[in-house]
Amino acid sequence: MLTFYVWVTEKYPDKVHPAGVPKKKPKVFEIIDRGSKLLGQQPTVSVRGKEFQICEKSLFIFSLHGPIRPKVLAFVGWAWFDRFILFLIALNSIGLAVYEHRSDENQGFNGFYNNVLDVWLTVLFTLECILKVIAWGFIWDKNSYLRDTWNWLDFVVVVTALATFLPGGMSEGLAFLRVFRALRPLRSLNAVPQMKVLVNTVISSIPRLGNVSAVS
Repeated sequence: MLTFYVWVTEKYPDKVHPAGVPKKKPKVFEIIDRGSKLLGQQPTVSVRGKEFQICEKSLFIFSLHGPIRPKVLAFVGWAWFDRFILFLIALNSIGLAVYEHRSDENQGFNGFYNNVLDVWLTVLFTLECILKVIAWGFIWDKNSYLRDTWNWLDFVVVVTALATFLPGGMSEGLAFLRVFRALRPLRSLNAVPQMKVLVNTVISSIPRLGNVSAVS
C-alpha cells in the first residue's frame, strides 16, 4: 500500500496532499476578497486556481456578482481557450506564408484567404478581445485589458482588421491597413507567458549590450 501511495504522489503530485488526502480540485471561479472602495483595494478572485486582483465592474456594467462575468472569466482562464487562440495564430501564420503577394487578391489561395479565412480569423480575434475586456475591464481600472502593454498589440491588430471591413475600408487610402495582418504572429508572444518573459529579458539587456560595446 505504501508503495502504491509513493507511486501516486510521484506521478500526480498536484492531486495528492503530503498527508495522503487527495487535494480538492480548485473552483472554476471564486471571490476570495471583496476589496475596499474606501481604501482603493480591488477584489481578489481565483480563476481555475490562479488569483488575480480585478475591478468590481468591467465597462461599468458587468459585475463580479452577476451571471455573465464570472462565466467569462472562467472561459478566458481556461487552458484550452489559450490553446485555441494559439491554433488560430498558427493558422494565420501559415496563411501569410502561403499568400502570394504578387498575384491577384481574388484568385486561388489569395481569394480564399482574403474572403474566407481572414474574415473568420478577424471575427474570432474580435470575439477574444471582447471577452477579455468583459473579463478584465477595458482601461480605466488597474489590471484591466489595456493596462497590459502587450495587449495593445492585440488591440491594434483587431481594430485595424475591423477597419478594412468598413464601407470603403479597402479603398486605396485604407488598403495599407492589411499590412497589420503581419503582426498577428507576434500575438503568440502574449499568448505564451514564457515567450513574453524571454522577449522582455532580451529587450532589457539591449542597453547593457550597448555599454559592453562601448567599453570594447
